[in-house]
Amino acid sequence: MFAAGYVSGFIRVFDAVANKTVLETMIYESPVRDITFSKNVKFMAAILENSRIVIFDVLNNFNPIKVLDYDFPNSNYFSIDFSPDGRFLANISTNANTITVWETDNFTLKFKLDLTGNILSKIRFAPNNKDIVILTATSKLLFYRVGLGEIN
Repeated sequence: MFAAGYVSGFIRVFDAVANKTVLETMIYESPVRDITFSKNVKFMAAILENSRIVIFDVLNNFNPIKVLDYDFPNSNYFSIDFSPDGRFLANISTNANTITVWETDNFTLKFKLDLTGNILSKIRFAPNNKDIVILTATSKLLFYRVGLGEIN
């Protein structure tokens, strides 16, 4: 599957194999800045410019199941990613220098990682569930060991 978000707020999900549109929706009239699927394809998350992250249940016809409020980072830097095991969701927030991590079992805030002094451009979880890889606006790669795979 492939998801696309638009400035109008529309989200479209396509099944590339079947060559058809699976979902076409607009939750809020706010530009969609990033969309990602969990690795187990259980969830889809869309980050909107109006300081909301909408979580969709992929297995239940893309039903929206949770809306998370986050600190609007900056009009240029939005990024969101699920951990490889699907237990956590991370996004860039607060002036594009903080990473917010949420638990996916109940979508509660797990922690915030403050990286003041850096403007964060993209974040991704490493395959080991222990590191977050960050690309800064100055094209530096930062690695932070957060030990998410070790949390019970």
